[in-house]
Amino acid sequence: MKRPSPVASPARIRVPVTELIELGKWILEAAGPAPAAEILFRLGRRLGELAARRFDGAGQDTKRTLERGFAHLRRLGFGDVRLEKIDLLPERGECTIAGSVRSATPLWRTARESTDPNAEVCDITVGYLTGLAAAATGIDVVCTPLPCDGICDGGGCAFEIHAGHHEIESRGLPAPGGRARFFLRTMGQSLSSADVALDDLLEDSPDAVILIDSQDIIRFWNRGAEQMFLYTREDAVGQRIGFLVPDDLIEQDELGSLARQLARGETVLNHVTRRVRKDGVELWVSLNRAVLRDSSGRVIGSTAAIRDITRQRQNELELSRSRSLAMVGELAAKVAHEIKNPLAGIYAAVQILSRGFGVDDRQKGILDSIGGEIRRLDETVQDLLRFARPAEPRPRPTDLRTFVGEIRESLRHNPDMERHDVRIEIPEQLIVAIDSRLLGQVFSNLLLNASQAMEQPGTITVTAHSTDSEVVIEVSDTGPGIPPGHLESIFEPFVTTKTRGTGLGLPIAQRNVEAHGGRLRARNLEKGGARFTISMPSEGAASLAPSD
Repeated sequence: MKRPSPVASPARIRVPVTELIELGKWILEAAGPAPAAEILFRLGRRLGELAARRFDGAGQDTKRTLERGFAHLRRLGFGDVRLEKIDLLPERGECTIAGSVRSATPLWRTARESTDPNAEVCDITVGYLTGLAAAATGIDVVCTPLPCDGICDGGGCAFEIHAGHHEIESRGLPAPGGRARFFLRTMGQSLSSADVALDDLLEDSPDAVILIDSQDIIRFWNRGAEQMFLYTREDAVGQRIGFLVPDDLIEQDELGSLARQLARGETVLNHVTRRVRKDGVELWVSLNRAVLRDSSGRVIGSTAAIRDITRQRQNELELSRSRSLAMVGELAAKVAHEIKNPLAGIYAAVQILSRGFGVDDRQKGILDSIGGEIRRLDETVQDLLRFARPAEPRPRPTDLRTFVGEIRESLRHNPDMERHDVRIEIPEQLIVAIDSRLLGQVFSNLLLNASQAMEQPGTITVTAHSTDSEVVIEVSDTGPGIPPGHLESIFEPFVTTKTRGTGLGLPIAQRNVEAHGGRLRARNLEKGGARFTISMPSEGAASLAPSD
């Protein structure tokens, strides 16, 4: 039989421990502890793979190959392996090996310049055990250092090797770190591929993939994260992950709750929450988080995979809202019909009774108060009818700046409006096709709501601009903003933060805008205050400003 050449034969490879110690020191100084541990693990794994090839011998029994490979560890100067169990079922992809490493050369402790006899076993040793078992059995395996419980002398460690898919099943995800790369490489080979690059998979993911160290500092930020949150990699890497979390969720300690869940060994799956983009827009996201381990199984941080579900959630809310509005509208119509006629009769009777008393009579004052409350109830009934039976819009070309100015003038003497400055920053002669009655109700409601939200004198600003496809009108205030818990519910019927009111103003405003084919949305501003945005198709809108 032809003898293998010295270059091809791993039997002739010698690894001076003194040189490895110097290598470990150099890597530690140049790259830091985590990269150094990873590099030494990979070097050890390669040595283990070479040892498996050396002792394989044509068709030699796998168990015998493992025993000889483990015995070779001592000749390399990395310690004496004592095996306790070798269970192999290669046809099922199963492998369990348990044992301990005693009298281990303190290579890693020496590289770290540590004299602690209880320090963990060298990463190069763990890598050797992993590479040997994987190459000899053909199974993707994981080697886990274990507490020695007194069975090892100084500089040793117990270990357990088992099939990698058990690690994957227990976590619900591929094992991270070096083990994930080993798993992916094995998978790639089984697909007749040369290799699978983990970095490329993460980089090209449409979801945001973020790697976070044990101090909650971002260490990896893929292109998906850049596109989702509008922060570049340079902006994000080195920042604490909390800058993406809305203030109300920070107050609720959401990050702390997730960290405690990870510390219990649990994986965070499909956690629906909110995150903030660079421009201040809040996104609804589905969050997955898992512990991130290095090649030797140590926890070094966590992974976060984030999917933007804002549009999906909006669609779900729109569908739910449409169904509930139909039911509420039907109920409101019935209630209004039953109340309207009796209410009119009561009001007429009160008016007749009040004529029998003089202007200064106390009884007349009481009846006038009753009449005022009846009128307020009648306004509520009218709101119910407007909500239940939205009017069909009759749009006409309207100068938007003049139209909003007239609404402001009509509200000038309202006690809530008198204390605030209302600014109209709309281009002159911006013509829009609107139903002035329906949109008048919208602007009156938005201006009054903004004024009532500001306890101190403030500013309300109305702006507008048009594009080829739409007209966008914004009403902003300098108040405290909308309570976060109400942002999603303010357009629902009968939801209000006021002590008095039906909670139908904004739902009616939204219906009136939708009757024009548009949308009404609300959000809080970064510097305080709220902004309501009306977007309507630009059909029938034109800027008639004179050209130069």
